[in-house]
Amino acid sequence: MQGVSAHVHSYYESPIGLLLVRGSERGISSVLFVEGEREDAGVYEILQPCMDQLHAYFSGSQHNFHSLPLAIQSTDFQLQVWEYLITIPYGETRTYSQVAAGIGHPKAVRAVGSAVGRNPLLLLIPCHRVVPASGEVGEYAHGAWRKEWLLRHEHSVLGA
Repeated sequence: MQGVSAHVHSYYESPIGLLLVRGSERGISSVLFVEGEREDAGVYEILQPCMDQLHAYFSGSQHNFHSLPLAIQSTDFQLQVWEYLITIPYGETRTYSQVAAGIGHPKAVRAVGSAVGRNPLLLLIPCHRVVPASGEVGEYAHGAWRKEWLLRHEHSVLGA
């Protein structure tokens, strides 16, 4: 397998459910909530920084994941959206319209929503910080209750 970067996975037990973390020597490729039985997975050195940072995030001592190398496949538009999401400060939110305007495509609100919903790197790319203009929590691919919990967690850490 020389020249091929093998993907490995491990699990992180968060306060709001089990996260499946996948990656390779290139970087982290996905962080997603999973339901059901956890299959056997090892502890891999290449995933350890992500696991440590997830622990720090849920403990309230880490506000971003900028130091982690990411290895994701996306369209150019998705990448634009996801790069913008990384700039949303911890504890703050933006509307889908604000994200669309922020990437220079103010009329692409639905496309932004689609890109946000396809984010494979939950928390690392903070899609939970994007909310509808109504001010409600809105949808979240892994349950609106999780999105609400994450937003409350960030506000409580900041003392907001």
